[in-house]
Amino acid sequence: MSKSRFESQRLLRVLMHRFYTHIVLLSTFVVTSVLAVGCDSSTTTRADAELIIGSWIGSSLNVDLLGPLPSVAIPNVDPSVASVAFGPGSAFSLAFDPEDNATLGIPNTGVNVPLPDQVTLMGTFTLNEAAKTISLARSGIPAALLLDYEFRGDNDLELIANTPEEFADLLGLASSDAAALASVIDGGSIRFDRQ
Repeated sequence: MSKSRFESQRLLRVLMHRFYTHIVLLSTFVVTSVLAVGCDSSTTTRADAELIIGSWIGSSLNVDLLGPLPSVAIPNVDPSVASVAFGPGSAFSLAFDPEDNATLGIPNTGVNVPLPDQVTLMGTFTLNEAAKTISLARSGIPAALLLDYEFRGDNDLELIANTPEEFADLLGLASSDAAALASVIDGGSIRFDRQ
């Protein structure tokens, strides 16, 4: 594939993601405005389904190393390259856009896997508030991605992959790279701040 065609396709993906994100944001603004008219703004205990609506920017990228070791941050990838938007109609758009030729280096293991130039996932989401799980049904991909989630206040969301395969899927990694991750991690997560 020629470089200009590749760049054109990448630009199209970026523009589609931005357009979709703007639609989700506009829908979120309208619904939030309507809800805010009849709500007591001093109440901070909201349902997860209400809290998740909006745009989020990555604040940390973490992996759970195999064994009893704690979760560690990935130092060589800027977490702000990850963003996600959740709309009131259960629509979502997730983008992961690291620098060209970036790698995911797992601390203290010597494992480095190449990151894709850009991943954009769109589709619908379903929350199970009792189990604290979110199912991401991605357009064009038959199997949904099931993740755990955790809120730390109203403006801090963590999406948690419990297996190396789920983490690789979240980042858009090739299956061979998922196998390399499985040799050193149990799973991983991306923490987001509300925009």
